[in-house]
Amino acid sequence: MKLRWLFLAVPLMVVGCGLPLSPVQVRVFSPGIHVDLMHTPDVSGVFQITWEIAIQNMPPASGSATVIGRDPAGWTYLVTANHCIDPLPLKGLSNPVTIRVCGTKAEVWKRLPERDLALVRVRGNPAVSAGKVYGMAEVEVGEVVWCAARVPTPEVDRLPVPVLTYAHRGYVTMKESNYICHNAGARSGFSGGPVLDRDSCVVGIVLCIPYDARGIFCYAVRSKHVRQLLGAIPQRIVP
Repeated sequence: MKLRWLFLAVPLMVVGCGLPLSPVQVRVFSPGIHVDLMHTPDVSGVFQITWEIAIQNMPPASGSATVIGRDPAGWTYLVTANHCIDPLPLKGLSNPVTIRVCGTKAEVWKRLPERDLALVRVRGNPAVSAGKVYGMAEVEVGEVVWCAARVPTPEVDRLPVPVLTYAHRGYVTMKESNYICHNAGARSGFSGGPVLDRDSCVVGIVLCIPYDARGIFCYAVRSKHVRQLLGAIPQRIVP
């Protein structure tokens, strides 16, 4: 039987937004080949990021953000997609934009708009402060990866948590100088989330909404560009 989607309930608990612990739902994607049921990446450093603007009838929008460092002053630094905090519909508007990570107000610390990356920082949120700090790695075509995000889902109405963390499994299908392409099933809300390798290292940051509803072709900016943001973290604490 050709296996395409498998929902796996795992006995794994991570720190959640507003709660000490929240369940992780791991969706494993395999296009008709072997599924590694015994391995899931560490997704405890992936959080929801939202922006709000003071315009009537403008609802908040959200993406994902990935922890890449901390400093001695207690700030946690997260990389996200620049379009998650600077969306095109807001260009030229003077209305103030409020950015939040896991419900806590965040500051924009540095941008790399040419790569659609941004670095934000947040302090005073216990969940974010306890999340994993991810290292960086490179990946080759054909290697297994997981695309992670923290997004609202329709099922959330029946659960005591505002969002769920997802890790979609797939493979690197293309690699070029600035981007990788993968089939790990990203969708709306995954922008800014990490593409992780088997060691839970960041090999890319999700940028593009997939070309079709199945999320077969998704682009992520390579980790070498994410490394450029590390230098902006003062006295970065290396995990």
